[in-house]
Amino acid sequence: MDRSYRFFGSALGAALALASEAAQAQTIPYDDYSFRLAGEEVGAAGPAVATGGDVNGDGWDELLVGEAQGGLPDESGAAYLQCDTGPGPETEHPAVDVTFVGENPGDRFGAAVSLKGDYDGDGYADIAIGAPGFDGTGTDSGKVYVWYGKVDFCSIAGIAIDADMADEQIIASDAPILASDGLGSSLTGEADVDHDGTSDLAVGAPGNDFNGTDSGVVMIWKGDGGFGPLFDFAIFGEGSGSGFGASVADAGFVDSSDQRALVVGAPGYAGKGAAYLVLDPTPSCLGPVCLAAASYVSVRFDGQKAGDKAGYSVAGLGRFDGDGFDDVAVGAPYFDLTGKSDAGAVYVIPGNSAYAPGQAYSIKPVSQSYRGAAANARVGWSVAGLGDVAGSAAEDLAIGAPWQGSGKVFVRTGVSVLTPGATASLGSGGIQVVGLPGYRNVGWSIDGRGLEPLGLPGYGVAIGALWTDAMRNVAAIF
Repeated sequence: MDRSYRFFGSALGAALALASEAAQAQTIPYDDYSFRLAGEEVGAAGPAVATGGDVNGDGWDELLVGEAQGGLPDESGAAYLQCDTGPGPETEHPAVDVTFVGENPGDRFGAAVSLKGDYDGDGYADIAIGAPGFDGTGTDSGKVYVWYGKVDFCSIAGIAIDADMADEQIIASDAPILASDGLGSSLTGEADVDHDGTSDLAVGAPGNDFNGTDSGVVMIWKGDGGFGPLFDFAIFGEGSGSGFGASVADAGFVDSSDQRALVVGAPGYAGKGAAYLVLDPTPSCLGPVCLAAASYVSVRFDGQKAGDKAGYSVAGLGRFDGDGFDDVAVGAPYFDLTGKSDAGAVYVIPGNSAYAPGQAYSIKPVSQSYRGAAANARVGWSVAGLGDVAGSAAEDLAIGAPWQGSGKVFVRTGVSVLTPGATASLGSGGIQVVGLPGYRNVGWSIDGRGLEPLGLPGYGVAIGALWTDAMRNVAAIF
């Protein structure tokens, strides 16, 4: 399993508050952990991480780490669920509470993971895991697995569960999912697109060809009693190569509608990339299913320059500023500064009561951006909202730069006012979680909003990385 690091509110919040007061960055080495979960293999790609859901109802959120290259060399994939910290500071595979094992070689099970949905409304968080390499309706058509939470989920430490034992298995056989679509490349369980108060599951298939080769699609299943072979909503990308659905996240309440939105990345759109705020897909409903082009139900934010891949990562931030609307972050890890290729950038887009479907904006003038300062840092490879870690009454942001040295994660406090068009420095204030020799790609993935994990209270951040020193990958808690 690839390595994930979690920093908790007492230490992280204090350091972040101190950094803000001092107006200079506080550096934290990531190997100063209080708990570490070690996996089985080192893969060539980093992990997916998910937090923020209480699967067994014990009052504490769990940690879920997906390793798409688990089970090397066949890349069937695996995912690891840890429900508590156990007897000491370290837990190693196979003593992880639950190990989920992919079905077939090449499935890439664990490429995307989620703990933040309750699809059956029973009060327990449910688990969703994507396998975009699964051969269902064609080669690499993709599949998603769902397990419903229950009180005894983690009652036997070290248990292994085969993916084909999942409570729900979604291959969208009655939908336009075909070879190379990659259903399950991204997913979020926080969605509520029909506004009924029950979690919906939104799943990206960026290789779908409905509106042109690799135009992409996000399919949504309502969480009101099972997941059938046909979606409830489908939102299709615009134009060949867009890759709509490469990333997807709950955006929260970004406009005046009092309805939750989605944010979806299309890193290939028009060569620059784009992010979409999907405000309300329900007007697209015809009969039992709802189909819409993204332009019909969304606000689009276009990347700055060719090759930026804006929308490679997306996240809902909650109220990063003080205007009363939720905000979103959009990563463009291949943004070039003069003389510094692939330095990367992140754009924080503020919520706005004036948003309406069909609008399109250039992303820079309407957002506050953070730019990388080093070539090949790829700032914005991952982004996440953390909740109010620093206790400042604004919610905070984590930004991954996994190719800056051994990797780095920047944690920034929320602000009272966002300044559209402005560029903020990543070098002053905030926290920098810095990778060390023996590890690489710290910041490959991040999660942690609203986290009270594994019996250690407080907000925190989960940071995925590759651990090469011992040829093992781990998840660590701070």
